[in-house]
Amino acid sequence: MQTLVKTLVVFILFSIHAKAQTSAPEPPKPPKVYSGTHSSSISVSKTDEDYRIKASFHKSRFAILKDYLLSELGEDGLTSKGKTYVWSHGSDSFECKLTSTSLRLNMDYSSNNKTFVEHVERIGKNIKYKISGNSPNDNIKDAEKELAEAQRNLEEAKAKLNSIKKN
Repeated sequence: MQTLVKTLVVFILFSIHAKAQTSAPEPPKPPKVYSGTHSSSISVSKTDEDYRIKASFHKSRFAILKDYLLSELGEDGLTSKGKTYVWSHGSDSFECKLTSTSLRLNMDYSSNNKTFVEHVERIGKNIKYKISGNSPNDNIKDAEKELAEAQRNLEEAKAKLNSIKKN
């Protein structure tokens, strides 16, 4: 009888152990993937009376723009509250307002000297590169690639034309 009990106990333990081994392991959880797009826009208006820039951008560009504007405009006439920075000279002659996702710049030509006007216009040209993350050299490289491709296409077209003329 003892052998029978021992055999049954061994059999039951073996069955439990085997059952535990047959369950499939839980698969790992897939990694979380984050993706998104960031859009930006910039509008530059230049008339005989004034120069205006209106831009919107992703918040990740804020620190880059803030540092750039601080280096170019300095702290004279600067007021800040939280993530809003406003540079102003005179009552309405110049104002630049930077928030975490937008930039507004207004300058009246008649109230500012030529040196300051040229300085602000240069800042305006550079702002679009700061917002997009590109550099002026990127545009030159792209244009050079397009030119090389156009020249290759022209040579191919000339060769086809010559072969058609021969036939």
